Amino acid sequence: MDKNDVVKNIMAGTYATGRGMMALRKDLKSIAYDLGGSAMGGARLRHANLNGIRMKGANLGGADLGECTMEKAYLRGVNMGGADLGYARLAHADLETANLGGANLGYADIRNADLKGANLSGAYLGYAKLFRAVATDAYMWGAFLRGADLRLADLRGAYIRGADLKGADIRGAKLYGTDLFGANMVGVRASRSMINDLLVATGVVRRGSEMPDREQGVKKLSVLGINADST
Repeated sequence: MDKNDVVKNIMAGTYATGRGMMALRKDLKSIAYDLGGSAMGGARLRHANLNGIRMKGANLGGADLGECTMEKAYLRGVNMGGADLGYARLAHADLETANLGGANLGYADIRNADLKGANLSGAYLGYAKLFRAVATDAYMWGAFLRGADLRLADLRGAYIRGADLKGADIRGAKLYGTDLFGANMVGVRASRSMINDLLVATGVVRRGSEMPDREQGVKKLSVLGINADST
């Protein structure tokens, strides 16, 4: 069994059953969990255990990966555009420069994941867990992030313009250089220590301009629906 055989089986749906999932894990072990560069667009891998998988540069566009487990997976540069990753477990995964544009990541667990430079434009991330995720310079234009947990996430330099963050929790997130222009921020929870960065990120105050005092800053952000009065 080599990598090409495993890919053929994946595309044929051989592993798409409970017994097949057990065979998949065995076959992946035989190839050192390495499917890097493989073409698997549209693959059906729902519920699959892909922990520790190495798929650098692989094509999984439009794949069904719902409720699968890919914790600590090496997915750098992978194409998952339009894929279904709803409820997937991606904690500590390396998704640097990955394409997740238009993907469904609703309720996904992406805690502590590396999303540096990743494309998440138009992705659905409703109620996703992004606690301590590193998404510096990520492109998240128009992403749906309602109710998402972004506490302590590193969003420096991220382009989140026009995204929907209604009800999201961004307390402790790093926002220097983040672009949140035109984003829906109603009900967003933020820390008082983030006020200045939020004022600039949302375009309320131009970078380099004199900042209002803390109480005025809280009031200005409240106009956008942001609760920046948390510790």
